[in-house]
Amino acid sequence: MAGKLSGIWMAGLQKKNKIVMKRSVAVADEDSFYQRSEEYTEKALEKKSVALGYTFDQTDYSNEIAAVTSVMNQYLSSLEYGTVDDLDSYYEEFTSALDDAGMDTLIAANQEQLNAFLGK
Repeated sequence: MAGKLSGIWMAGLQKKNKIVMKRSVAVADEDSFYQRSEEYTEKALEKKSVALGYTFDQTDYSNEIAAVTSVMNQYLSSLEYGTVDDLDSYYEEFTSALDDAGMDTLIAANQEQLNAFLGK
């Protein structure tokens, strides 16, 4: 399969390392599992995203990116680990801080660039 995506990328090269798979996945018929995995991957690769190859040009948005990154660093781990007492108010505070940091500007700029990439 040289030059081609080989499959189950989330957990690494499962097909090539069956020892890891035997320890992490319990299946009745191992060969059938690998065959189904390969078929699933091939089917998933048949349709490519129209955005394939697109990259957001961040050049003019360094201030917004820095501000949003700061907000994410401040709030995200508490949300991910559930270490807040009042989730609703904390989440509201988080989204408000993202708005203040310029998240809407980044989303709009990204959408505008994507539309131009797609020829819209």
